[in-house]
Amino acid sequence: MFIGALGSFVKWKEITMFLQFVLNLYAFLE
Repeated sequence: MFIGALGSFVKWKEITMFLQFVLNLYAFLE
């Protein structure tokens, strides 16, 4: 259970970083 929660946290962090990257790219292109 602990490992699963850790995996979910890492996935969430990766998704957040990816979204931030996309937003930065979008703002840069605008």
